[in-house]
Amino acid sequence: MRYSARTIVYFITWGILYGTILGGISGTLIFPMFGTMYSVPWGLGMGAALGVATGFLAVIANALHFKPDMDVAVYRRNLAAGIGSFTSVGAALLLIATTNGFLWGFSGGLEIWLVFSLIAAVFWGGLSSAFAASRFVDWYTALMTKRKNDEMPENDLNEIEQRGGGVWSYLKRVLRHWWVPFLGAVLASFVHALNNRYWLFSPGRESETLFTLASGVIGGFIYSGVLMLGLGFHTGFLLNVLNRLLYREYFPTLSFQNYRRSLTVIAALFTMTTGVMVTAGIGAIPAGAIAGWCAWRFADWYAAEPEKDKRKSHESATRLAETTPDGMTDDLDEYIQAVERSKI
Repeated sequence: MRYSARTIVYFITWGILYGTILGGISGTLIFPMFGTMYSVPWGLGMGAALGVATGFLAVIANALHFKPDMDVAVYRRNLAAGIGSFTSVGAALLLIATTNGFLWGFSGGLEIWLVFSLIAAVFWGGLSSAFAASRFVDWYTALMTKRKNDEMPENDLNEIEQRGGGVWSYLKRVLRHWWVPFLGAVLASFVHALNNRYWLFSPGRESETLFTLASGVIGGFIYSGVLMLGLGFHTGFLLNVLNRLLYREYFPTLSFQNYRRSLTVIAALFTMTTGVMVTAGIGAIPAGAIAGWCAWRFADWYAAEPEKDKRKSHESATRLAETTPDGMTDDLDEYIQAVERSKI
């Protein structure tokens, strides 16, 4: 009974956390400011409700299927897929049921905001709950059997375990592009001045001109900075989820080179798609390019060993490369270079 209560509390906690954060970011990207005010409480409430439901589902699944000697990897995949699918459907139904007269039903037609909100709820509801379920199985297995998480079979990514701090690692790489908020400030000031060009720089309006330009600079800087944080966290969390749910579970034999390429493309396309509204369209391509570059470097970090093991890993990989036929050294070279790049 004690473990069942802890299981339910686990899913409620992560449901509230993911629902609030991801709901708030999604609402902001769909409709800045106004969307944020409504999506945060909605995300919190839906996350809590679905957390209760998925917690009970996990308790039932554990009672029926969990055994100390079972294949943990298979159980983890099945539970993540089941809870993720349930939450996707539940999030869509809850959103429709709680937004009658707000997102739909008051104008006689289908509101575009409902479509965007449903896509976000289904997408993030399913992924975040599957991610929480996957982590839960590792935690629950260690708790019940007092053993470490199962290891992946040997392959090109065999020593790449699920590393902590993935979202923060990606976000750090995004924030290194510190020039983006300054560029946004300059552009905002220019656009602000252009919209008021009929009276700016007129005699006797010097103070108003200065205030207009300054407000454009400050507003543009704040907006660009918040946008970097929101899109960075948004994409970083997606990559972190994919590392666990997709690459670790279903593509463990994927070469490092293909892993990095696929991660880069996903990050670029996802950022471009979700950032169209908040970047006024014209900034989506540059944002996608920055996201792709950050994902490329993030892949280097994720594939590299922790700092204390990097030198040992480099030496081992080098010795292995010396004894490996020439046709098989490409991925080893890529991996060694990734270890070196991850130090930057």
